[in-house]
Amino acid sequence: MMVMTSELRTFEKKLYLTIAMAPLLIFTISFWLYLGERHYLVADFLPLKECSTIDKDCKENNDDFSFLFEKYKHPAMKVKPVLPDNIQDFYSLQETQNM
Repeated sequence: MMVMTSELRTFEKKLYLTIAMAPLLIFTISFWLYLGERHYLVADFLPLKECSTIDKDCKENNDDFSFLFEKYKHPAMKVKPVLPDNIQDFYSLQETQNM
């Protein structure tokens, strides 16, 4: 009788763990299916190979694109970042602790 109750408890624990893992398995599979469906739909329109070959050609031809420097930058990225007054203390602390 004692062995049977311990086996029943073990089975109940396994059943509980199986039920607890089921949502994780369902969400993982559904996310995987979603990525498979949406990612490749968008990735078809990204001409990565074409862009890569164009970049290589421009590099080989020494094309100068310096006229584009800072042209197409988001306005928030043009502003110099605001740092706190005690930033030097942070840098000195990093150096002393070898971060």
